[in-house]
Amino acid sequence: MNTETSQPVIIEFIKVNKIYPPDVVALRDVSFSIRAGEMIFLTGISGAGKSTLLKLICAMEHPTKGLIDVQGRELTSINPAEMQLLRQKIGMAYQDFKLLPNLTVYQNIAMPMEVTYTSNRTIKDRINYLLDLLNLTDKKHIRAGKLSRGEQQRAALARAAANYPPILLADEPTGNL
Repeated sequence: MNTETSQPVIIEFIKVNKIYPPDVVALRDVSFSIRAGEMIFLTGISGAGKSTLLKLICAMEHPTKGLIDVQGRELTSINPAEMQLLRQKIGMAYQDFKLLPNLTVYQNIAMPMEVTYTSNRTIKDRINYLLDLLNLTDKKHIRAGKLSRGEQQRAALARAAANYPPILLADEPTGNL
């Protein structure tokens, strides 16, 4: 079976442009498709548009021109309620982590599960699994602001993966490891 065509397209860019004022071109005529199950690594020099592309997928920014489709939804035409549901299907680990420094590692990872009303038992089991996987078990009750940059990166990856998102994005995931 050819896996390239057997899985649905979950992210598609068609002739996407992103221009920041006054005239900084971040992306020009970018087109690609990503199918379910694919693992894609985006590489390029600083300023090449990698982070911009991820922000566009998450609808944190909008394209200047072009079409972006994520999980069958064209991002510029969906309402806020649909956008909220779509964002629950995307796990994002940010370059600057975006952990809440006064919360513990456990609390930071639990947040995306709590907003989807996941049971406390499931939250506990999932967090323990992720902490073990990422070698952070001994940091569970430490405030995120007290962690090293590498530990913060791993905690951010755990939070991004907490809800089993069908789409997992990571901006510079190995930059601090």
